[in-house]
Amino acid sequence: MKKVIAEKLGEMIIGFQMLESSVNHAIHGLLTLPLSHSEMILAEMSFRNKLNLLSCLSDEILHQHKDLLDALKEVIKEINKIEGERNRLVHSTWFTEFEAARGQVIRSKTTAKQNGLKKQIELVGGEQLEELITTHEHIQKQFDDITTQVSIRLDRRHMSPLMAFYNETSYNDLLAVINNSYPPIPDQN
Repeated sequence: MKKVIAEKLGEMIIGFQMLESSVNHAIHGLLTLPLSHSEMILAEMSFRNKLNLLSCLSDEILHQHKDLLDALKEVIKEINKIEGERNRLVHSTWFTEFEAARGQVIRSKTTAKQNGLKKQIELVGGEQLEELITTHEHIQKQFDDITTQVSIRLDRRHMSPLMAFYNETSYNDLLAVINNSYPPIPDQN
């Protein structure tokens, strides 16, 4: 079980870092700065601040594209939730040597905040982590679809190739998004 939990946690962490990379590239696409300048701005910024910046940029730049703005805001809410779940798991102690029940291990976290000392202890199984990974993948796809549509609608072509490269989106997938977003204009003759 130790190996399964470790693999699932690793997969979740890698998936989240891919999502963070996508957020960085979306911000870069909205800023329209040279990539190195965007990287300088984002390098030391917390993920939460990146999401706040993306949200503010979206409000400013997408105000005339309410459908895209609303969709992006909704997926940003989902990303915020998943970041909290990721942090909860990553910043926990895992007791894998004490298998509590079939296919589960113990996750423990102690915090000291304004409400005093709190201890969390829960049993976690590979299935729970698999559900979280599936949710991550779904949110990643939603985010990629929306930001690709933004790059197309705003004619920010420098954004689409980056997304295609970093998220293994094929040229045909990008064309499908374009064709779905912009159906052919009927012939006026």
